[in-house]
Amino acid sequence: MTALRGESITLQDSKDVPQFAPNFSVYVLPPDVVCLYSEHRKFFLHGELSCALATAIGAGKRYRDIFRELTPTFPAEAIDDALRRLIERRYVVTAARDTAATTAAYWTSLGLPFDVAKQNLGKCSVYLEAIDVEGQAALSAALTALGVRVARRSGDLGPIGVTIIRGLLVL
Repeated sequence: MTALRGESITLQDSKDVPQFAPNFSVYVLPPDVVCLYSEHRKFFLHGELSCALATAIGAGKRYRDIFRELTPTFPAEAIDDALRRLIERRYVVTAARDTAATTAAYWTSLGLPFDVAKQNLGKCSVYLEAIDVEGQAALSAALTALGVRVARRSGDLGPIGVTIIRGLLVL
C-alpha cells in the first residue's frame, strides 16, 4: 500500500495489516499519549484517537477492522486522516509477511521502506573475494540473511573491498 501526500487513503475495505515501523518501540500512556521510540528519534502522539489507533495497530488488526472498531467513537474522516499522517511520516507501514523484523527495522531506520529495499537488493548481486582470510562464508551468510544476493563468480558489485583482519571487518 502506498499513500500520497494530499490524497485520501480510504482503508475500510483493505485487508492489509498495519504495524508501527519496526525500528520503533511503542508505548501507550493513558489517557491520551502514545510514545514512539527508536535508537535515534522519539515522537509523542497526543489524543484519544492516537491511543485507540496505537492499541488497534498493536493488536495486529487489519485496516478495515480498525475502521469498524473505531467508527462508533470517532468520525471515519478523522481516522482516515490520522492513519494517512502516520503512514506519510513513516511511523506506520504495512506489515511485512516474509521478512525478519530485525531486517525490516534496519532498512526502516535508514529511512527506506523495507519493500523498496528488498526490491532494490533483488536487482543486483555482490561478489565476495577472500584472500588468505577466514570469514567469507560467515559474511556471505549474513549478507544473504539481509536479502543481498551473493554471486559465486562475478556479481553486479564486486569484488567488494572487504578485508577481514583478525576478526575485524574493514570496508
